[in-house]
Amino acid sequence: MKKIGIVIPVYNTEKYLRQCIESVLSQTYTNISVALVDDGSTDGSGQICDEYAKKDKRVKSIHQSNKGVLKAIIKGAEELECDYLTCVDSDDWILNNTYEQLSGYLEQNIDVISFNIIRYFSEDDQIPTTESYDKGIYDKNEIRSRIFPTMIWDIDKCSFGLDPSLCNKLIRKDFLIKYLSLAQGLDTNYGQDVAVIYPMMYEISSLVFTDGYYYYHRQRYEGETALYVTDQGFYRKTHDLFNYITDFYKNDAVLKMQCEYFYVSALEFRLNQLFGGDSRSGYAFPVNEIENGKRIVLFGAGNVGKAYFKQLKQTNYGKLAGWIDSNTTGKYGGCSIEPSERIKSIEFDYVVIATVNKNYRQEMLETLLKYGVERAKIIPRT
Repeated sequence: MKKIGIVIPVYNTEKYLRQCIESVLSQTYTNISVALVDDGSTDGSGQICDEYAKKDKRVKSIHQSNKGVLKAIIKGAEELECDYLTCVDSDDWILNNTYEQLSGYLEQNIDVISFNIIRYFSEDDQIPTTESYDKGIYDKNEIRSRIFPTMIWDIDKCSFGLDPSLCNKLIRKDFLIKYLSLAQGLDTNYGQDVAVIYPMMYEISSLVFTDGYYYYHRQRYEGETALYVTDQGFYRKTHDLFNYITDFYKNDAVLKMQCEYFYVSALEFRLNQLFGGDSRSGYAFPVNEIENGKRIVLFGAGNVGKAYFKQLKQTNYGKLAGWIDSNTTGKYGGCSIEPSERIKSIEFDYVVIATVNKNYRQEMLETLLKYGVERAKIIPRT
């Protein structure tokens, strides 16, 4: 029975920390060890870590001066004796059967085991998200041929291809320790997972994408800004991160190009967080094709769909009659995202296909036509 080590880096999250720790300690897969790494907290988080270490022999409570998330993870990982490692952010939580559901892959010695995330805003506002790749086991050749072309940045989707989060993956300890150690010189709290996961993918020989939704990632509402965004050293640190990951891909033109896209996106992200708006022109809602006041259905809940939703909400341009997606359901900004077949029972004037990818756009168009939507009511018109 493989042993799983869980590192929980902790910094001033006493409001959520107990829920996080309890979700880990209540796992039905019991062969675990836990490192609670208090990274210089100034609230009661450190005391909570000590409390759980006294109650449960599987828990280690570690205290250090504030050195950032990456160094906290490294410290915890080095303290744990285990076969596989993972992380849980201290304001997030996992389902209590998470590791039991994945245990079969542990026994197959898969290098990296990935599972799905639920973006949690509130009990009534949760968005299940999946990886971009088909479920199943990938060997080394398949990783390079099927994942690498969009791994760091999927240009058509304007987003990561492979989610770089450490929290939704079980990783063989030797791999994770190696790439955590290589990245420890970086001074950043933005993109630290990027510095670990993407270089590591070059070395691993097996990866599995599962279909379970086990990890709850607590989200900030619009108007809340992460501390790393307001860091005056953001641009320098992000440039250092860019140089670091690019150095792994000197002989791979495709991945080097993806690094460029990631870097530019990171800079845009900070500008948008600090000053509002969306600097990507392809995300502008097509007001030129729709008269004001019409009933509108959005088709697509990715970055484009979310941008359109925000613009409709802010401008009151038309009435949002519904929001559908072929792969994602849940809530976003208080609005329900429903399966695409729901279009058959919604009263609307127009359906707006929310994607900039021509292939996806054609697939979505064919889906709407299959459900009986008139072509004249589908935007874009060409």
